[in-house]
Amino acid sequence: MGLVVIAAIISTYIVAKNFTDPEITALIVLGMAALMFGMGSTIVHSFEVVVEMAQIKSEFVSVVSHELRSPLSAIRWSLELVSLEAGSAPLAGSIKTVIDSVREQAEKMNRLINTLLEVRRVEDHQLELRAEAFSLKSVTQEALVTLASFARAANVRIELDAPDTLPDAYGDSKRFQMIIENLIDNAVRYGGTNAPVVIRIHPENRHLVWRIEDSGSGIPKDDMKNISQMFYRAHNVFRYRAGGLGVGLYLARSIVEASGGDMHFESEEGKGSVFWFTVPRAPSVIA
Repeated sequence: MGLVVIAAIISTYIVAKNFTDPEITALIVLGMAALMFGMGSTIVHSFEVVVEMAQIKSEFVSVVSHELRSPLSAIRWSLELVSLEAGSAPLAGSIKTVIDSVREQAEKMNRLINTLLEVRRVEDHQLELRAEAFSLKSVTQEALVTLASFARAANVRIELDAPDTLPDAYGDSKRFQMIIENLIDNAVRYGGTNAPVVIRIHPENRHLVWRIEDSGSGIPKDDMKNISQMFYRAHNVFRYRAGGLGVGLYLARSIVEASGGDMHFESEEGKGSVFWFTVPRAPSVIA
């Protein structure tokens, strides 16, 4: 900003001295200097406000997320205690249904908290990835087990198409499981009932490609350019009364790109969507 002010003052002086008297030139230069300093002060103050609000938002997300962990942990431990005390005695059907429902909602809240904390780390440039060789197929299967009851409740069948033998991927397996769970969750929510969701995994050069296809609501053309932005949700999702924070795709893209891969999608409103990402293969299997 200081360089801009100096350049503006010098330019004003050079132009003014060729057309006016020295006294008027001095007044013009002083006026321009005052104007530029005023504008500079306003701009700097605006940036300070933006930075302060960003810090407040980051601190708020961090505090709320950590505060929610305590009651959530108490709920989860209570559920485990009830299950242990029940022992081998079969629980009444209604009681078991309630316990399973509470456990599922607790896990859902835990995933939301973890997502918020991950977003804060990305925003603060504090995301640390623990790269290791891992089976992308196994991680996908674990995610499918986690979301099995959700898919059954939505009456959505999920198919996994992957070779029996796949080279290992190289990245943070926990983060990629979170990405996969988010993409499957979205496909189930917006994929339409009685319509299969298909996951495909295959090697391609020095990467593995993970791809999920649904034939549901799709994404409106006007929303495509913003779909990966934080807290953004396509306008047509509200007719489905579906929950969500609108940060899953933003977080997924950030983690995939930080891991050396890419993420893309294709969609047509009313016909479905295809999302895919690439992850590097483990160094030991790269030719």
